[in-house]
Amino acid sequence: MYVFAIPIVLLSALALWRVAPVFAGNHAASGIHAEEEKYGTRTLVALCVLNVIVGLPVNILPMTLAAIALDYGMDEAQLGQITGVYSGLNTLMIISAPFWILRFNWRKAMALGLIASLLAYVVGAYTGNATIIMVAFALLGISNGICFPILLTALGDMPNPDRAFGISVTLQVFFAAAATYLFPISYLAQWGFAGIMTGSAVVLLISFLFVSNIPFSKKEVTLLPENTASLSGSAATAPIICLIGLGLLFAGLMGLWVFVGQLGNTIGFTEAQIGAALAAALLASVGGAGLAAILGDRWGRTLPMSVSLGFLLAGIALYHEVDTYSTFVLAGCIFNVGWNMALVFALGAVAVTDTTGRMTPFSPSAMGLGAAIGVVLAGEVISGLGYATSFAISGLFLGVAAITIIIGSKSAAGR
Repeated sequence: MYVFAIPIVLLSALALWRVAPVFAGNHAASGIHAEEEKYGTRTLVALCVLNVIVGLPVNILPMTLAAIALDYGMDEAQLGQITGVYSGLNTLMIISAPFWILRFNWRKAMALGLIASLLAYVVGAYTGNATIIMVAFALLGISNGICFPILLTALGDMPNPDRAFGISVTLQVFFAAAATYLFPISYLAQWGFAGIMTGSAVVLLISFLFVSNIPFSKKEVTLLPENTASLSGSAATAPIICLIGLGLLFAGLMGLWVFVGQLGNTIGFTEAQIGAALAAALLASVGGAGLAAILGDRWGRTLPMSVSLGFLLAGIALYHEVDTYSTFVLAGCIFNVGWNMALVFALGAVAVTDTTGRMTPFSPSAMGLGAAIGVVLAGEVISGLGYATSFAISGLFLGVAAITIIIGSKSAAGR
């Protein structure tokens, strides 16, 4: 495995040389004119590519945790703690974003975040120490907590943010599916967890080519009078209720999903089979987003959230009764269709009820905090009581989340 250390060091040096003009303040090195900086195609491509690569750790997390369990003999409680550290620190950084995102040069902040991620991958791959793995994931949580707010804010500044987010999410899903399929039959099959971290480091190096094409800072906006009103009454409570629902949703989603790879290991599936199943599930998730797009807001929130909850609970039921590989694949596909459908309407509920625009930026924080709680709890429950109890708790989280989001939406509609 250490044979890859030398080329990675050389490639890392090349990547750092590529972003050196960013720290030197050489704006001309980007080759982008001021008018094109925030709105050009090159900017959109850069943001989408960076979003795909920065999102890689989360998208391949089930496979990564399964590899850690095999290589280091960790149980579900320990795996939950690792994920909880990542999610918790990631959430803290995202929560702090409003205090720094308007003050710092985005290109410099992005470069620093990517360098920290690269360090985390290399340290996690070559130390062979379970404690250092925790440190590596902590560093990943911090670095991604720097990068994600910048990317999401910049995508929202594009002339057509819906299109920008749509392209970004679609690319992220397809790339994640490719990674979960290819990593197990390449890096994971031969080198285990160290192979995943090395492969991720190699992919991350590509991102340095695009840092100089993102905006320097947030686009200036003029708030409309109706959006500067003080928060009071249902104008404040409705989006807060929806944010709580969003957090509960991710507690249920991530509390199940991050342990799917380990569930496959327990049943006896190979790494290649697990990777193919996860890839199929991620591709199926596109169907959930498509179904949400077709329904739109014509049916309100009650019916769509109920339908998505039905998909999620059906997927959980199949995971509970899984005895064949085909059932394992089908459970993941159905669960992920419900996931993306619920996510679209949950995020939409927060945005629609937030008439002031002050609460929506906390959506990533709610998602991260919910994920951290759900994963740590699920890990402890699986270790002590088994998967069946954990699945039941995930289903309860999801049910309460759907009800909470529906209540928040209705309270906004009635104000």
